[in-house]
Amino acid sequence: MTKKMNMTRYFLCLLLLFTFSSIVISQEAHHDEYIDKVQRNRFRYGLNGALAFTNSKEIGGFEADFDIRYRVLDNLNVGARMSYSDIVKDRGTRGDGDIQYFTSSVIIAGIVHSDYYFNVYPSPFSPFVGLGFGVYDVSTISIRTGGDVVKNRGYAVEYKFGGVIRGGFEYKRLRVALEYNLIPLTQLYDQDKNTPPYYIIDNTPKPNSYLSLRVGFFIGGRAWGDDHRE
Repeated sequence: MTKKMNMTRYFLCLLLLFTFSSIVISQEAHHDEYIDKVQRNRFRYGLNGALAFTNSKEIGGFEADFDIRYRVLDNLNVGARMSYSDIVKDRGTRGDGDIQYFTSSVIIAGIVHSDYYFNVYPSPFSPFVGLGFGVYDVSTISIRTGGDVVKNRGYAVEYKFGGVIRGGFEYKRLRVALEYNLIPLTQLYDQDKNTPPYYIIDNTPKPNSYLSLRVGFFIGGRAWGDDHRE
């Protein structure tokens, strides 16, 4: 009788141990799945397009970029982006409307940046401000024409360290921002890199800084206004 009771207790203990182990393993699996979900939701990827405006009367050009961000806090993220810009900086015309001269740049930039959000949860609307810094690969060409003949040309291919400041808002996954890129001036030379008097238009270095109106969206992460928080 005692032996049977001991065996029963033994099996009961094994059953309790198995049940407890199953609960622990299940909780750990759910916890790991939750942690993985949280970590995945902290990353987001954005695509943006923009109109670029320079200091001249020209519209400027266009810009496109891709960025990746990591959400450090609910209202703060950090990340990096690559962008491509094609901008007309300066242009002049003759009386007949033909182009007399123009200056244009292609700018490829790698930026490290951060945005701070003023979101009041669970609103889907979130204003933000941000800044960043990085390297700008600036390729500039300046051409003056005489009739249908290209008279002379100026070139510059340089790496510039610069920064960016911006403000805007996000609505769910839509992003709209006004951004200013601060880039040092460029001095143009002819193909042999001679100094003036072989200078193309004048002795004034050409500005590279520009303002852009950006519209884009992001995927991954968490849209503003979601009914959960991690």
